[in-house]
Amino acid sequence: MGCDITMFAETRKSESSEWKKVGNIFTSVCGPTDRPYCDRNSRLFALLADVRNEYNFDPIKRIAYKLPEDISNGIFDAFVSQTGVYAIGYYTLQELIEFNWDFTFTNHGVISPTEIAGLLDGKIPTEYCGMSNLQGYEYREWEERFESSFVTEAIPELKKLGSPDNVRIVFWFDN
Repeated sequence: MGCDITMFAETRKSESSEWKKVGNIFTSVCGPTDRPYCDRNSRLFALLADVRNEYNFDPIKRIAYKLPEDISNGIFDAFVSQTGVYAIGYYTLQELIEFNWDFTFTNHGVISPTEIAGLLDGKIPTEYCGMSNLQGYEYREWEERFESSFVTEAIPELKKLGSPDNVRIVFWFDN
């Protein structure tokens, strides 16, 4: 079963003004969207909200698992229309900028004989799974650099929206 994230962005003119949901300014394979990020990435989910955290990452911060009290109407309406949501959270762009996204971690999985040979030559496996009964497949661990289009694409787009303290993401998960 997969885990999906629903993420929106909000902006405000100043700390004393209302948050407003950002419109369809982001791009995805489906065209313009109001969501800065919609991929599945359990490593990112672990960092944002301690969701699917098989890597034992320390989250960016311990979130309260609730919507912000001053949430925009547009995001609140999207939230109440969904069922089965959990791990609700939000971050200002400033918090995302301050986090050190440049780190390595120990990844693991069951890999094919071809991937094993590549790993022995210093290549990071590109295909792995949790278990397999196929001959020659073995469980291995390797060091890998954290990567996500959230860091390389979404955060730079969010930076264009305003002051880091006046831009935030609001998100939740569902299965």
